[in-house]
Amino acid sequence: MDDMTRTKLSADTILDHAAALITAGEPLTFSTLARALGSRSQALYNYYPNQAALTDALCARNLHWLVPRLQKALFGLSGRAALTQLALTCRTSGLAHFRLTQFTLAHVHQDNAPATAGAMTDLRTLINQLIQSTPADAATQIVGERMLRNLIVGEIFNVGTGWFDDPAMSAEESFRQMVDQCLAPLFPEQ
Repeated sequence: MDDMTRTKLSADTILDHAAALITAGEPLTFSTLARALGSRSQALYNYYPNQAALTDALCARNLHWLVPRLQKALFGLSGRAALTQLALTCRTSGLAHFRLTQFTLAHVHQDNAPATAGAMTDLRTLINQLIQSTPADAATQIVGERMLRNLIVGEIFNVGTGWFDDPAMSAEESFRQMVDQCLAPLFPEQ
């Protein structure tokens, strides 16, 4: 490896190119990544010891990218409005980066993924804080949180793959209605 290649590579550059490969529908391997970087695959081992470490870093970065966007979108909101905005922001972000979101969701629970686990904790903490501020009892909160997460992930997958293409109602409008129905038990007096 020459010095010029060594100075061009960085962990962020590698992750940028990895994300670009996934977005383009290309397989993410050290070989394809090295070709995209104009390098050799051996050079990547200086930054990531194996494919699992690379995947962990990329998934963690994707999740860490989402949390501040959610915080910004939720600023000044509380209760039902905050949970609705959280769902809409996750949907919009997930669909805008569908293949990367799909990749992250597929790898988020892999063993030996400490960076991803930390990023998931940050996301779960944000969601839990919003759910726990609802007037519903603890069991209803648990079910509501699970329904909301399932709804968001299902929406991203189904819209991203074209399953929710119906001229009778837009996918976004049906999602808003489903979120409203999902949140109703968490806010019984509204």
